[in-house]
Amino acid sequence: RTSVTRTAVPEERRPWSQDWTHYKPTLYEIDFSGKGWADPAIGTAGFAPKWHESDGPVDRRSRHSVDYAVKDGYPLNPLGRTGIALRGVLGRWGPNHAVDAIVIKWKRDADRRPVTHPTTGLPVAQFVAIQRKDTGDWALPGGMIDAGESVDTALVREFAEEAFGNDVVKAGRLLGAGREVYAGCVADPRNTDNAWMESVAKVYELNDDMAAQVVLESGDDAVGAQWMDMSAHLKLYANHRLFVESAARLLGAHF
Repeated sequence: RTSVTRTAVPEERRPWSQDWTHYKPTLYEIDFSGKGWADPAIGTAGFAPKWHESDGPVDRRSRHSVDYAVKDGYPLNPLGRTGIALRGVLGRWGPNHAVDAIVIKWKRDADRRPVTHPTTGLPVAQFVAIQRKDTGDWALPGGMIDAGESVDTALVREFAEEAFGNDVVKAGRLLGAGREVYAGCVADPRNTDNAWMESVAKVYELNDDMAAQVVLESGDDAVGAQWMDMSAHLKLYANHRLFVESAARLLGAHF
């Protein structure tokens, strides 16, 4: 999104446990003034974030397996150094929580028979993919959890906004509860040393009758929407290929 260049971080220097006295990350963040969804700057009078807690409507808890440290008042990315300090384009210090919906149906041939892959013999599943407006990448429908919003509410809302004509009520009836396949940090290009993306990904398995009710219509942050075969050849945004693979393994589908 920008021409900002990260400080190069060798793989062995990425963990915070590795001493790097002369580490000088690029300092970068957009102007967040007037943006109600963003935190104030660290050190702003009256801003005392409750790290690792539900801080009013803002959830500052990490879902990652390794919790984050706080140094000199700044939270540190649990995945390690990124080459950029401050927040970049992310509004929250520390974890910025998102959701990703893996909505699948089983592929059928012209005679409505299940399609199996010729190599693995496993049934082929298809998932809803959207094309992101910002990068052009194909991705899962998803986005940020609003302050005070539950994970399940956010999943339904984001799917409806990006792929289902904004019909939140119908999307909620179709998706149901879903099954979690991932929760934690993601390798997102917006991550910095002090602000990072975390996501909860859930898979929703639709039967044939339910799938027939899905009329894909892109919107919000998406410029396209389509059914896509689960496959190891997928090229998706951030960690989304990993999420789809986890869903395939859970469902016993080809990947």
